[in-house]
Amino acid sequence: GLSLYPGFARVLAVIDGSLYQWFKQTEGIEEALLEYQLTLTEILDELVEWNKTHDNLLLINSPLHDASMSVLSLNLSLIRILEMAVLHCCDKMNSKHWDFVLCSLVGWLQVMK
Repeated sequence: GLSLYPGFARVLAVIDGSLYQWFKQTEGIEEALLEYQLTLTEILDELVEWNKTHDNLLLINSPLHDASMSVLSLNLSLIRILEMAVLHCCDKMNSKHWDFVLCSLVGWLQVMK
């Protein structure tokens, strides 16, 4: 129900912040970067599966003004996670990851019209 939205938003915010800090620590260390990329692709796997049962939490084809702060926060964290994936490990992403990224992007763009 709605009570889960703040929990999901907080979890994604923690993941987002942790990935950001982790990437900053990998600079110049190839093994650390590979571990970061592996973890990020595993997170993408989880997000793809999570989206199958929680796609109602994505702001896709739903009015932005109807969204709660928790849902907005969740989507902003998800956007940042997907941005990190595309920037830092696009060569490690599989077709399911790309489908999720591109479908989410198109959906968010439609909402912004």
